[in-house]
Amino acid sequence: MMKMQDKRKLNIPLLILGLLALAAGLYVAALYDLQIDKALYNPTFSPAILVESCCYYVLYMPTAVLCALAATDKKQKLWLRIVGGGLAVIAVIALCIYTTYSINKRGAEYALYISLGIWVAILAVLFAVFRTQYSESFKKKAYFVCAWGTVLCALELSVINIVKMFWNRTRFDDMLAAGSFEKFTPWFHPLGNGGTSFPSGHTASACGILVLLIIVDVAPKLQKYRPAIFAFCLIYIGFTAFMRMMIGRHFLSDTLSAATIMLVLFSIMTRTKPYRKALHNALEAPE
Repeated sequence: MMKMQDKRKLNIPLLILGLLALAAGLYVAALYDLQIDKALYNPTFSPAILVESCCYYVLYMPTAVLCALAATDKKQKLWLRIVGGGLAVIAVIALCIYTTYSINKRGAEYALYISLGIWVAILAVLFAVFRTQYSESFKKKAYFVCAWGTVLCALELSVINIVKMFWNRTRFDDMLAAGSFEKFTPWFHPLGNGGTSFPSGHTASACGILVLLIIVDVAPKLQKYRPAIFAFCLIYIGFTAFMRMMIGRHFLSDTLSAATIMLVLFSIMTRTKPYRKALHNALEAPE
């Protein structure tokens, strides 16, 4: 039987480096937030449109897969299987509709074609979930990953939206459409002039990619790849943030704050007693 992993220790050098990078980024943002967006603004850039319409899948898919797992689990009560299957289908349809709406609003056929390819892959994964017979060990680990991915999703939806309401910061493209930047406020100025710019919801949603690190937790053979996987997560989050600035929906400080909040929440979540206990149970599951 596999022993429960020790509590993860903080990587102090990495933490210090991250704090220095955050401080530098927020300092630059305090001086040049508006100028950076003006320089980058390109609302017809297809990759930015694609990111706007699809980047958040990584946050919501664990919940959809969790529902699909419940629907196929014969040990679950019939009503729970029916509800799980229904919710999985509803989630997929809702994401597909919102993606199509977002892309059509921007008039980007190129992005629509790519999103269709992404959806073929997603549907293939869900089909595999419904059709494949899994070992008890794999099923336990899959439940663990998807359940805690769902917790991360709930944290994002609650914390980010609460901060948005409190900061009330006006978006760049809304001010541009109004023909004036008088409503612009720096990132350190809460209770702004109306809007939901701070922090970036899409950047926060992109942090759902951190679920890959939860997978690493239940797959000891992947532990040696953790630094590379974490680096990939940061690249995905950073690319999303850059695209959000380019499309004019957010400022540099919006994206930095969103990523920081989610990284902190993820770090706290994976160090809680319930998480460590659930991880232990998943690792101890019989084959």
